[in-house]
Amino acid sequence: MGVRGFPHCLEPAKTFLYVATAPVCSQRLQGSWLRIRDLRPYVLLGSGNTVDFKRNYNRGNVLATDSTSKKVSTRNKAQESHGIRPNPPEAYVSCFSIPLSPTELRESQQRYLATPEYKYGLMARLLFWTASKVFPQGRSFEFFAFVELVARVPYMAWEHVGHIAQTQNHRDHSFDRKIQDRVLLARDEQDNELWHLLIMEEFLDKSGYRRRWFFDRAFPQLLSVIYYHLSWLLYVIKPQWSYQLNSDFEDHAMRQYALFVEENPEFDATSWESAYRGDYGFHVTVGDMLRQVAVDEEQHKDHSEDYIRRGARFSRTTG
Repeated sequence: MGVRGFPHCLEPAKTFLYVATAPVCSQRLQGSWLRIRDLRPYVLLGSGNTVDFKRNYNRGNVLATDSTSKKVSTRNKAQESHGIRPNPPEAYVSCFSIPLSPTELRESQQRYLATPEYKYGLMARLLFWTASKVFPQGRSFEFFAFVELVARVPYMAWEHVGHIAQTQNHRDHSFDRKIQDRVLLARDEQDNELWHLLIMEEFLDKSGYRRRWFFDRAFPQLLSVIYYHLSWLLYVIKPQWSYQLNSDFEDHAMRQYALFVEENPEFDATSWESAYRGDYGFHVTVGDMLRQVAVDEEQHKDHSEDYIRRGARFSRTTG
């Protein structure tokens, strides 16, 4: 049996109702309807060339040793007596914060081009077919602006699920911290995709591209709404499906960027001047910037595949 006498088989349905009503119902009202204690957040430990996100930040927790305790006590007394401000909390370190060198970027591009494609899932193939019809010209900055607008959506859905889990498990402090780690990673991935989107839109502005009202404005927004609900619905039913869909999407994007640079060798002779260099990375050429975007997509893919390997549901023991 599940929560409060409900069978386990009904718990996905309760989660579905909770998320579906989130935009219009207060958390207090939702909580009176549904008690979801089995949303089990995970913490992603990177493998290979990914980053260990289990603790990318430290909120000042001190190891319980005599020496450190005495130091902290002395420091606190000094702060109280002299009115010294305490040190600020350490900031979260993005796993996308260190760009690769030009040599590393070229090696990564060649690896992507040499890796054979695998058969994507049905939902992913439908998305790619739709994109090919909307942008028959193929790989272009307007195509990638569309891709990056949609790419942020799954991370928004997963962050939403994390907040629901925090609401239902706020008394379990250790568990809530693990949920917060997952939320931070989802935000980090959203921000990375946002810089991709803004950079592609900047290229369109500079080129004087005339946006089509439906295909460049209305349709991407509509598809994003559909993709958002599809992502969390798959997550509620079986989280591996949601992560696999995102892995397929990011693998396809990674390959498209690598091919885009190969098809346009002039990018390596074009300097990259952008208002977002300080936010994204000081790459010298447009070619290297696009290769870095491809590397980021690979990281997004690796994160999703790591979650698939670790199991779908969240865990209080392993994160």
